[in-house]
Amino acid sequence: MHLEPILFDIDVKLALASSSNPDEVEYYPSFSAPATSWETATPKKDAQFSKPSPEIFEAALEQAGSDPELTLVVGDTPYDILAAHRGALPVAAVQGGVPLRRCRGNCEEDRSNR
Repeated sequence: MHLEPILFDIDVKLALASSSNPDEVEYYPSFSAPATSWETATPKKDAQFSKPSPEIFEAALEQAGSDPELTLVVGDTPYDILAAHRGALPVAAVQGGVPLRRCRGNCEEDRSNR
């Protein structure tokens, strides 16, 4: 089941906040929802710091004109989860990206060792 059509029908804004390059970010929405249903897609150039800094989420919220109190971050890496936590945003973790087991206690240390 794909949630995007349901969310689009009830006027939920979808925004992509990624630490990837702009050309990759343009490509990602084609995996799930029609590009027209995405309010915005923010690549790493829209933030000074990468996740786990919440800065990319803040940029996506600003570009989408969304209220942080009405936002849910869906993340597939420990860095997404930590960035959402630091930005005081509710978050749902989904499987994908970097396995959570790869962060052995301190995702920030693991990130710096990449």
